Amino acid sequence: MKKYIIGIILLLSFTITYSQNIGDSLHAIHYIIDIENIDTDNGTIQANSSVIITPLEDNINGIALELINLTTDSVFV
Repeated sequence: MKKYIIGIILLLSFTITYSQNIGDSLHAIHYIIDIENIDTDNGTIQANSSVIITPLEDNINGIALELINLTTDSVFV
């Protein structure tokens, strides 16, 4: 089970991309990953994630989230 949880956390981790060096433009202050269900038979997971991001530069007008081919049903800003 521990192996699956580590794998799922890696799958749910995402890269926030905006510029060549993300550390210069955005900072993830806090994030929570809440895994609700792991279905190993069907190879699916259900989870929620919350991220608090602060810009380190002016005029940031977009944040791309790379969710590693996960099906996502909603994003709230």
